[in-house]
Parts: sequence; structure tokens; C-alpha cells
Amino acid sequence: MVIALCGAAGTVQAQTQTPGGSTDAYRTATRLGGSRSLYAACRPTRNQNCIRTQASLQRAMKNARFQKEVANAMDAAGLTGLTQRVIDAFASGEAKEISFEQGRTMEWMAYYNPKTRGADLIRMIKWGGRQPFGAYEVTIEEGPKTYTFVMPKPCGNLALASVVEAPVPECPTVNVQRDCDGKTLSFRVASPGQNISRIEVRREGSDQVVSVLRSENSFASGNLPMAGGRYTFKAFDQYGRETKMCQAVAVEECPVPKPVVVEPTCPPITMTATRVKGRYQVAIDASAARTAEVAPTLVLESVDAQVEQNGQMTQTIALDSNGQATVLLPKGTRPGTFRFRGKVSYDGRELNNKLYQGSRDCEYTVAIAEYRDSPSESELAEFWPPPRASAECTIPPKLLLSPAVPATLADVANVLVKALGAAGYRNKWSYLRVPNGFALIANIEQFRPDGTPAPSQTRWTRDLPSMRELSLIAFIKALVKSPPGHYRAIVFVVTDRPWPRSGREPSEREFDDVSQKGHSELPPSIGDTRYTPSFFTTALVYEFRKTSRRGRAVFIETSTLRAEEHLIGSGIEGALSGIR
Repeated sequence: MVIALCGAAGTVQAQTQTPGGSTDAYRTATRLGGSRSLYAACRPTRNQNCIRTQASLQRAMKNARFQKEVANAMDAAGLTGLTQRVIDAFASGEAKEISFEQGRTMEWMAYYNPKTRGADLIRMIKWGGRQPFGAYEVTIEEGPKTYTFVMPKPCGNLALASVVEAPVPECPTVNVQRDCDGKTLSFRVASPGQNISRIEVRREGSDQVVSVLRSENSFASGNLPMAGGRYTFKAFDQYGRETKMCQAVAVEECPVPKPVVVEPTCPPITMTATRVKGRYQVAIDASAARTAEVAPTLVLESVDAQVEQNGQMTQTIALDSNGQATVLLPKGTRPGTFRFRGKVSYDGRELNNKLYQGSRDCEYTVAIAEYRDSPSESELAEFWPPPRASAECTIPPKLLLSPAVPATLADVANVLVKALGAAGYRNKWSYLRVPNGFALIANIEQFRPDGTPAPSQTRWTRDLPSMRELSLIAFIKALVKSPPGHYRAIVFVVTDRPWPRSGREPSEREFDDVSQKGHSELPPSIGDTRYTPSFFTTALVYEFRKTSRRGRAVFIETSTLRAEEHLIGSGIEGALSGIR
């Protein structure tokens, strides 16, 4: 086949199949120069040195018409983006002068086509002339590819001699570290190589990328949530090309640690004995056991004899949902110590890597003091005049009794006692004497700043004395052992006698008699007194505060809460409304 490359008689011969069986797709060209020169100055005759110097090459590359022909050739080759860089490289004066040897190939060569009067391409050419031809050579790097362009001196026909693409790098090894203590997983590449830009980490079964390892993070993931499974990796070089298949890593789940066995301990139980209708009644409060992470099962039974509960004689005591119960001891029970046996057990539940199992036998006792059925009025300590309180208010008569129904002070006391019991003050009160009336004092309790009681396990601190055993010395000593917090004692004074507000704080002398003569029942001589409209009921609140465990308890002269707010927060006000 005869075809003009640069001149009128340029020759390209079709290559035949080689004896080895492979096909060489390149066609052989043997002559250059002439009327088909891309650079017009090289036409119409062949001139082997048409562009013989760097200066003449620079002049050619500055020629507007030649630039247009070069641009058309680059467009036809699909390399428009490199056009200006190619023109600038040849025009820079730094193009390399070479001798294009026989047998060297070109991917394409541009030439002038008289029919179209413009640039055209002929592809896959191999130089087969008798002599090498002189040319200029430049290289352009674009991404992973290096383009080598040549400009023959005889004709200025721009040619792409070769395109070499940088090899895709190998995928580096990704190391996996599992931290079962911290329950984390991390990935790191020790030697990523210079050409790796990022590595994507995926967990098999999910298209979501778990982590991306980048050079700016030293190809480390940091700590990720531990999750077992098969992890795959995709690595990309600086050109965004994906590397060859990376290895996959199987990560085993962390072994589940053996749970810590937690055995039950005997929970604290409060037992209070009182006299009811000629018999002893024991109030049992095991609510503290319900506050544990896993509440144990507690079974209580009396040791000395059967007890009466809910009208039935029984040995086993049924606790309610709050862990509380009230039982009557057998008739004829004498003062002394009455025993209860408890069995506390766990059901084998597992929670937070703890196994709650096992059982334990516990024993509790309640002391029964000698009791006289009807205390005399003189046996009660006098609470008069009452010390100045932190807050006080008058209880409306309508919350106590109906004015249309004849009543006694015992009826008023019964309403107040029921309200205290409903508000959680079970058997935690004492009677004191005031002129023509009585004072009902609830035991000291810890409360929150909003007036509501502290949780049951801290509300009735064991170190706090009973009001029937109260003295300032005992109180201060008890609070020294108690944790920091707010403490109060609520006193109801029922009388028809006014008293002066002395402005004095509670003193040791005023509380001293209370330690000896407080009583759990109201003497008939006081209780039988007729309740008339001249009587009034006053609620006094004595508030103390501790700021540190070793600090002293300080009496609060003026509470931040009104007395009504104390009664509402304690639940007494609601209980009174419910009774009426």
C-alpha cells in the first residue's frame, strides 16, 4: 500500500503475519517530507531539515496556522486537554533532539490532508526507512500516563511515539489489632508504599465503609467498636486507581468473659414493735433490699411462735410489693427479744456480666420494751412553750374533723397518726404534753431540698434517734455520724392555748425531758378532752443541715420552704386530704 505521510510519495506497507504466529498491527513507513507536511513551510517539496534548529521549531510553534493544525490533530486523537502543554513544550526551546531509528513505532502521526485541507491522522506506524530521521521529542505527564511526542524535522508532522502508564501498585498488608478489654478494633498499615493514597475497610455483608485509612492519619484507623467478621480492603493510588485485590482478614469475636458470681448478703431490715389493743405489733421494713441492682428474694418467718398477719395465723410472713409487712405477736408475749429468720436468695439471673446466684440464712431480732397500757399525763415530757421553729403553719380544721360531729382530742390524734402512717412515718412518732392538749412529734428524717423525703434507704438513717429518745446531745451525736444533707422533725401541736414565739433556737434543756418521757400512746386524760372550735392545730418544722460528713449539724432558723411545702413534700398534706 502506498500512502503519503509527509510528502507525495511516502510509503506505508501492510505488515504480514510473522512466522511465529503473532500479528504485528503496525504498518511500515519508508519516506517522509513533501506536500503532506503538517507545517506549511515544509511544503511542497521534501526538505529533510525543514525544521532543522530549535529556533526554527520555536518559530513553527508560534505560527498561528500551525498551532491550529496541531490542535486539530490533538482533537482527533482525543487529547484536547494536552494541546497547549504540547505546544508550550515544543516552543520552550528545551525539546530533545533525537534520531528516530528504524523499527521504532508511533501510535499515530498527524499529516496534512489535501482533500480536507486540514490535519488528519494515520495510526499504528513503524519507521522502516533506510536511514533514521531527525526529530524533536518532548514528554508530558498526565496522571499515571507519560506521553512521548515527536516532531520530525523533514515535515513537522506531530506524532505520538508512545504512551506509558505507571503500573498499579500492589495492595499493602493491613494489620488488625483487637482489644477485648476495651472492646475495640483498629487497623494499621505498616508499609503502605509511596503511591497509596487511601485504603477503604469494609465488613463483609455490608456495603458500608467501616473506616478509611489515609496518609494524613498514618494509615491508622483509631479505635473502632469491636465487631467480629470478615473484613475486606480496597486500596487506591494517588491517581484514584484501585490496586490489585487486597487480602481479607477474619476477625473473631472476643471471648465472653465469665460472669462474676454475686452471692446475696443479709439486707438491712428495720423492725419496730408497738402496743396495739393489748398486743404487740411489729412493723417490718425490708424496702432497702429492693434498691439493689438485682433485688433478691426474701422470705421471712417467725422463730419463736406463729404470728398473725391479715387476720390469719402463720409462720411465714408475706412482704408487700414495697418489702414491708405488719404482724401481730402472739397474745401473752412478754417484753424481751423476738426473733425472725430470713432466707435471702438470687434466682441465677445474669446482668452486666454478673451472675446473681446462691442463698443465705439471716436472723433478725426486735426488742420489745416493757409497756404500760395507759400512761398518765404526768409521764409525758412537756413541750411548752415550743422552741422557735424553722417554719410553721396552721392546719385547717376541715382537714382534721367535721365540725358537725362531736369529737375529742383522741380523734384528732387518730387522724394525724393515720396521716403519718400513710405518708410513710410508720410507727415513727411520739406524744408530748402541752397545756390542755398534746404535741405529736414525727421522727427525724432526711429530705431533699424540694421537700420530698430522701430515698427509703437514707430517709430513716439508723444513726438518727427516735423522737421519744430525743435530746439535743443525742441528736447532734447522731447527725455527726450521718451523711451530709437536709434533716427535719415535724411537730403537730394541738391546743387552745396560744404561746409566745420566743425567737430562741431549740436548746438542750428544752429537749432534755423529751429523751425520757416521750410516749407512743396518748393518755386518756388528754385524749378524752372535747375538741371544740377554740382548739387549733399548728405544724412546726425544725430543720437542720449538714454540709459534710464530719461537720456539725446546724439549725436552720428560717427554712427556704414554707411549712405548707414541707407538709406537701412529705406526703402528710395529701394523706390528710385523703382521710377526710
